[in-house]
Order: sequence, then structure tokens, then C-alpha cells
Amino acid sequence: GDGNDCLPDYLTINEANLGVNKANYFVNKSVTIEKKISDQGKIITDLTLSYENKSLAQAYQGGTYVNYLRLLVPNGSNLLSFSLNGVPLKPDQVEVSTYGPGKAVFATLVKIAQDNKGVVKLSYSLPYGLEAGSKNYQFYYQKQPGDKDSPLILSVKHSAGLRFKPVNFNSTSAHENEIYYTTDTSVDRIFSFKKVN
Repeated sequence: GDGNDCLPDYLTINEANLGVNKANYFVNKSVTIEKKISDQGKIITDLTLSYENKSLAQAYQGGTYVNYLRLLVPNGSNLLSFSLNGVPLKPDQVEVSTYGPGKAVFATLVKIAQDNKGVVKLSYSLPYGLEAGSKNYQFYYQKQPGDKDSPLILSVKHSAGLRFKPVNFNSTSAHENEIYYTTDTSVDRIFSFKKVN
């Protein structure tokens, strides 16, 4: 579109295994992205990453999964909360920086012992909202090259005042104020939405 009528949104999850092992081979992950669009068009994202480290003590290259986690989001996004296993991270545990043109980075170190689970949750708001003129909203999920495929769940909750419908995928939600879709991270995904009213 002509820039103004489509609101772009972006996320990539970048993980670097810092352990001297192949623990990431044993780690299963699922990604849940919940977008909440207010009546005023403000968008808040709740991201949940659920990890399970299935490596066993006797596995030659298993062990603790030490993951430097970097989340790339639109520049100017405001980090509202960040927690690991329900415990809020302290400000000095989260690095906020910018990356190239137009991207912000929220980064932290995540350690998950073998045979353990870990849940990373964060909330952030986009720096811009869906203005009255925006007819479309597009969310681009970029896969990390070489990353193992993970389940990906996308939920978009919107209000009666500002309703959207998916353009290039089908929602499985029974609620008219929620779009719900399950897929995976095997490829880059573009989710397009059109304003209904």
C-alpha cells in the first residue's frame, strides 16, 4: 500500500547457544504471540516462549541450555515486562538496543537445566498505533535461519470498535473479537489483516 494505509509489525527470535554443548539439539520450544489491539488502535504484544530441555545427564553433548536470546521488534517499541519462569527480570538483566534501520532488540540470557522447562514471557507496546486511516495491519514473523521448527500460535484480540479479519489465513477462533491461528516456524510468515468496520 502507500505506507500510511498499512501498519507493519515485525518479530524475529534470535537464539545463540553459548554452552559448550549441543543442548539446543535437545531443546523443544513453542512460540505464542498474542496481539491486543485497543479501541484507540494501540497494539500490545504478549510473547511467550516455552522451552523444554530434554537432554539427559548421560547424553554426550547435552547439559544446561545457555541461550542468549535476542528479540527483534519494531524500533521504538516499549518493553513493558520481561520474566523467566514467572520471576521478573531486573533491568540490568535485559539489554535494550537498536539494530540496523528500524529495529529494536530486547536481549537476555536464559539458562535451562537439563530435564527442565523454562518459560520466557514479555510484553511490549508498538511505537505507533492503527490510526483511523489504517485499513490494513501486517505482521511479519521472520524465522531464524537454521533454527529447529517450533509450533507457532498467533492470537489477535480486538474490540468491537476496531475489528479485523485475516486476509491470507483462516482463524480457528469461535469468538468474533479474537483471531486465532496455529502454524509453525518452518518458514518466514506474513500475517495480513484487513479492518472490518
